[in-house]
Amino acid sequence: MQLLHELLASYDDAKNEERDRLDEAKREAERIEALGKNVREEALQSLGKRKASDDPETSGGGGGGSKFLKIVSMMNEDNKAELEFRKFQYIKDLEERQKDRDLFLEQSRMQYQTMMNLLAALSNKQ
Repeated sequence: MQLLHELLASYDDAKNEERDRLDEAKREAERIEALGKNVREEALQSLGKRKASDDPETSGGGGGGSKFLKIVSMMNEDNKAELEFRKFQYIKDLEERQKDRDLFLEQSRMQYQTMMNLLAALSNKQ
């Protein structure tokens, strides 16, 4: 009976730990998205200021805004790729932990069954 209580406590701890990790990953994704949003807004504001200050007759320095947008888009793509990698890594980690929990549960069941068989054998001898 004690073993079952320990198993249940271990299972609850693992489930809470998994929920905490999921919450942390969600917060990290929201933080990255917020940073990307801020960068996009700043890029659009900067681009708007440059367009407003440039004269249509002057052709010098026209490529500066596009370089900045390219850098921002590359940073955004890099953030998306990193987020996808973290998501993949998190999913694999979840699967591995589930396998570990299943193995632990099976071992606990086997141990419980062995103990019950031993107790039954002892009670039959007496």
